[in-house]
Amino acid sequence: MVLVGLTFLLLVIPTFSVLANGSQTVVEDFSPPKLEWRTYGAEVDDYPDVWGPPDPEIPGWKVVEDADCTGGYCMQSGRITHLQVSVLEITLDFKEEGSVYYRLRGSSERFIIVFDGLMFYIDDELVDFWGGGPPDRFSPWAEARHDVPAGEHTFRWVYVKDESDDYGLDAFQLDIVQFEGVEPPYSYIPLTPDVLTSGTIGPLEIQTPGSETQYGIEVDEGVRILAIGLRSETGGNLDLHIRFRRPVERSNNVVIADYSLVSPHGEEIFILYDPQPGVYYIAVENREETEQKYTIVAIPLPAIKEEELPAEEEGAVIPPSLAELIPYLRTERGQLGLWQYKVEVPEGAESLEIRLEGLEGKNVDLHIRYGEPVEIKDGKVVADLSSISLTGEEAVVISGEFLKPGTYYIAVEGLEPPQEFKLTVTIDYGGGHQTAALTPFEMV
Repeated sequence: MVLVGLTFLLLVIPTFSVLANGSQTVVEDFSPPKLEWRTYGAEVDDYPDVWGPPDPEIPGWKVVEDADCTGGYCMQSGRITHLQVSVLEITLDFKEEGSVYYRLRGSSERFIIVFDGLMFYIDDELVDFWGGGPPDRFSPWAEARHDVPAGEHTFRWVYVKDESDDYGLDAFQLDIVQFEGVEPPYSYIPLTPDVLTSGTIGPLEIQTPGSETQYGIEVDEGVRILAIGLRSETGGNLDLHIRFRRPVERSNNVVIADYSLVSPHGEEIFILYDPQPGVYYIAVENREETEQKYTIVAIPLPAIKEEELPAEEEGAVIPPSLAELIPYLRTERGQLGLWQYKVEVPEGAESLEIRLEGLEGKNVDLHIRYGEPVEIKDGKVVADLSSISLTGEEAVVISGEFLKPGTYYIAVEGLEPPQEFKLTVTIDYGGGHQTAALTPFEMV
């Protein structure tokens, strides 16, 4: 391991010793992030290196703007309190023996056996401790490098605090992370779930890897169905190729893909059950000697969105753009909406109130489930609570021993889609209340 400009404590635990030769290198400078990082916070179960499941109330790492960082941005640990961790991690597949290099700085209590500091893990093996630094600013930049054998590996940077005392800025920053020996990240045109995207492809062409040609759709944990539809708008023969985690390629006139739909016409529908989480790359191939226009759509169910909506949300129960998905949404009474919502109820909440109103007199029903999304099985809605009436106005209040901290999922059922609605969620804390943030995602 190489150290440069180190002014705070470092304890080194021996790690891999084989150096990589002739390997590919991926450099992450967080401006913006190029790789698929995971970040979360958690409570410490056994200080310093055993912690519990991710807690949405405890901050993970985030990208911050800082002129001292390469490209003007760094990844910085979350502002946590005692006996908590802020975790940044990534899993990568090394095609050959390689290495990991990172550049960091920090300001915390000294970290020898106890106190606060940064721990770096490779595959759950602790390889570095970092701690100390000035009380009023970050330390000078330091560097570290470790050799990594071929295969899949998880890298984890964990800022941890003990049970007492604060010092300095109480945070660490990562400026540059470099992986040697891995496949480089591939760019693609992201498809928005259930939004039709138009394109044009030249005679006898296939879309090759690159930001201006091939498409991609991100599939999250818990997705049960991935549907992709392609239609020629000019009536010619188009083929659809799909590959998991890597772009579709062509070598010696052979298409390299995990799935290929090659029927002799211009419409292809692909449905994959229980897909693995990750990026699916999508390429269109033109089998005609003339240019073709096409429309493409991808729908993962559920497809989680990151942005939060206001607590009062207007939406609509509408059929999906691919008619083949309607059987997965049809209920005994009507149709479940493509979108479901989830709300986090914290410890100490006294009541959760959910109100649903069908706009323009439309009849919509309300379904609620704790811990997992509302489902449809044999046409029946699977939920913990349902509010069903003929008025189009539904309201549910959960309180007392029946209210548990955690995630509640909310689904809207329309009896005669399309039907518009307004949804409002309120959490009561006794002395007052606040409207809750809703996160929407598509759901079967």
